[in-house]
Amino acid sequence: MKAVKFKVQFTCKGRGPVPVPAPVPEAAPMATDHVPAPPPVVTSAAARQLALAHWIDRRIEAGDLRDLADAARLLGVTRARMTQIANLRLLPIDVQERVLAPGFRGTERSLRGRAEPRGSRCRSRSR
Repeated sequence: MKAVKFKVQFTCKGRGPVPVPAPVPEAAPMATDHVPAPPPVVTSAAARQLALAHWIDRRIEAGDLRDLADAARLLGVTRARMTQIANLRLLPIDVQERVLAPGFRGTERSLRGRAEPRGSRCRSRSR
């Protein structure tokens, strides 16, 4: 990228030219000022969605959001998708810990069968 330099002069009605301040040269960085940035932490999409599910749950409990439909409108997703994301909170704790651990390679879709709806243990399975 090439830098282009040119002088500009602004005028105000009836007042004449307005002085433009001279650019201030940047200080050269010192060798001791350079600290390498830490490597970026790569998280899986499932881990980000699980964190989002917990954040939404806290916002609902705090009264910032009314319900999942309100959260879906805020995030711009459908209510069905919002339910899928919120259901990640129903995963067993050990599975949630594995999802949040670095190096998790699974997908949110692969986790859907592991979540148990609330009260499913109490319901009768016969119909």
